[in-house]
Amino acid sequence: MAPTLWGEHLSVTCDQCGFPYRCDRRSVEAHNSSVCPNCGFADNPRNLHREEPSQRYIVDREFGNLKRWDIVAFQYPTGEDRAGQQGVKRIVGMPKETITFRYGMVWNGERPVGIDWQTTRDAMITVFDSRYQPNAQSGLPHRFEPRQGHQGWKKAGDCWSFQPGPTKTDTLSFIDYVHWRCCRHMHARTEPAPIEDYHPGDQSQSRTLHPVGQLYVAVDLDMSQQASFQLSIVRPAGTWTAVVQGPTSKLIVTLDHLEAKVLTIDQGDLRKSTLELSTIGGTLHAYWNGKAVGGPWDDVSVLPRADGSIVQDLSDTVNAATISIGAANGPVLVNRVRICRGIHYFDNGATTHAPRVFTLGADEYLMVGDNVANSIDSRSWNKAGLPKRAILGIVKPIVGQ
Repeated sequence: MAPTLWGEHLSVTCDQCGFPYRCDRRSVEAHNSSVCPNCGFADNPRNLHREEPSQRYIVDREFGNLKRWDIVAFQYPTGEDRAGQQGVKRIVGMPKETITFRYGMVWNGERPVGIDWQTTRDAMITVFDSRYQPNAQSGLPHRFEPRQGHQGWKKAGDCWSFQPGPTKTDTLSFIDYVHWRCCRHMHARTEPAPIEDYHPGDQSQSRTLHPVGQLYVAVDLDMSQQASFQLSIVRPAGTWTAVVQGPTSKLIVTLDHLEAKVLTIDQGDLRKSTLELSTIGGTLHAYWNGKAVGGPWDDVSVLPRADGSIVQDLSDTVNAATISIGAANGPVLVNRVRICRGIHYFDNGATTHAPRVFTLGADEYLMVGDNVANSIDSRSWNKAGLPKRAILGIVKPIVGQ
């Protein structure tokens, strides 16, 4: 159930960028080192890793009604390898639903099911955090690069600063995120690659990685009242954008230029502010300084057209999601950028390109672990639906372990 709940594992701080992370014991024992999921440094030695026990939790047996995304304890069904043993998984399908896994999301019928903000945050996996930069001796480039022909951006330590030129213009100048694989692979560490569903808890597992189109981005910024700032999650099916306009005190969120919300903000909040965007789970979220900017919205860009076709192939590896940051008119300091991915759902038991359909009975639930690629759950059971009587209670992690 990692990252929400970890079993016995190892923890370490990257020797090159200082990023703290957790990983599985098997990979470290096999290679005598682990790979940092933030910078890709592959030689964090075994002796720096700390042994960590399984995370503890309580089971609330007086749970009443169950909801999608609840984490529950249950008994494995009769006839399965772990029959009678206790398991912990997340509910992804509810009674009488018809569930498929498509494009990294859970679908009920012909619509993806939305994910609430708290679940989104609880189950995120960090892809990149600019607070943790590789040391100068590594010779590695920064993960954001100015777009060709765009001026005004300069790297300042682990930050980026923007200063407008002498000629006033409303045209935004951009820097774009460049991702590279932070796992064991045969290519150069800095070779550009799509963001994929790699899990740092499974460093020993060899499998085909899936491009990810569902991301969360948080930017800590300090901008002048004259400046404009833009944050975009660019995906095959649509671009989710937030624009902060200092002169008009407006924050505007759009999907492919279709306006979703306009919020009036306090100009005093332009200093030391945080902007968050998420496209995880077919749900669009936008937050400014910890407060929701309207929404959440259904991600209509992933829904089929009237003829049943999809707007664009969401599995396109060339056009996986990425991040763009733009500024104009006044000074902007980007203090920190954190990029995370959500749970990328897929059916590891499917034998054809067509998604398997899981049809649930009137008292059945579909269970999947958060570590989707390494979870024994409904997708592999003889009968996918778990009856409610087999559920022991709702799991609540013990905070502050």
